[in-house]
Amino acid sequence: MKLLPTSRPRIFEDYPTLAIALKNWQHETYRLEELTFEAGEEVFLEIDDEEPTVLSESKACELNLEAEEELANLKDSFRDDIPLSSPLTTLIVDKSAASFVDFTKQIGKSCSLLARELDWSEFAIISDCRRSILSQDNDHPPVRAAQKKLAEFGLTATAPDGLVVDRQGLEAIIGDLFWIARCNASAPYTFVSAKGSSTVATLCKYGNFHFDFYAEDAERVFEMAVPSAGLSIVPDGMCYERFTHDSSISGRALDL
Repeated sequence: MKLLPTSRPRIFEDYPTLAIALKNWQHETYRLEELTFEAGEEVFLEIDDEEPTVLSESKACELNLEAEEELANLKDSFRDDIPLSSPLTTLIVDKSAASFVDFTKQIGKSCSLLARELDWSEFAIISDCRRSILSQDNDHPPVRAAQKKLAEFGLTATAPDGLVVDRQGLEAIIGDLFWIARCNASAPYTFVSAKGSSTVATLCKYGNFHFDFYAEDAERVFEMAVPSAGLSIVPDGMCYERFTHDSSISGRALDL
C-alpha cells in the first residue's frame, strides 16, 4: 500500500489537471476584493465585541494589508503554462448507505472499483489552498479517529503537503477524508485526482463527490464506469444532505 506525503509543487508537476483545477478554484474562491474594508465601515473586530468598530482610514488600510498577506499565504504559485481554465462539465456522484458511518465504511471499496474500471492506479490528495487538511481539530470521536489515522500516514496539522496514494491507499483513507470534509467546517476542501486523468474530484460534507472534467469525452467514459462501482450520478445535479432528516450534521464544528 502506498501513502506518501508529497509537497504541493511536486504534486502540481505530476498532476497538471489538478494544478489547473486548483488554480481556477483559488482564483474564484480567494478573492481580495471580497475582503476589502473602507473607512467608516462598521466591523466587529473581535468575536466577543458587543458593538461594531467604525473603521478609521488607517485601520481600514491595516485590515486590507492583513487580508492581502493572508490570501498571499493561502494561494499557490503555479507555473506560467498552467492555464486559468474552468471545467468543461461537472457531475455529482453519491453512494447509497443507511448512515454516514456506513457510507464511510463502504466508499473506499467503491472508489477502488471505479479506479479499476477507469484504469486509474495512482492518485494525489491535496487541500484547496496552502493549509493542511488537518488544520482544524475536532473532538467528535469519528473525526478524531480519522485525524489520528491520517497523521499516522504522514499528514500534519501545519504543513500543507498532500498525499500520493495507490488504489489500496485510496481505499484505506477516503472514508477518513470524508469525515474531515463533513465535520470540520473550517478545514479546506479536499481535492483528489488520478495521475494521467483529466478528472478532478472534490469531497463535500454531504458524502458526495463533485467530479470536474477537463477534457472532451471524459464525462462519457466516466459515466459508463460509475454503476459497476456501486455509485450513482445525482440526476438533478443538486447536492443535499442524505443522512439526517433535519439537515443537521452531528459533530460539525467551526474554528472561531
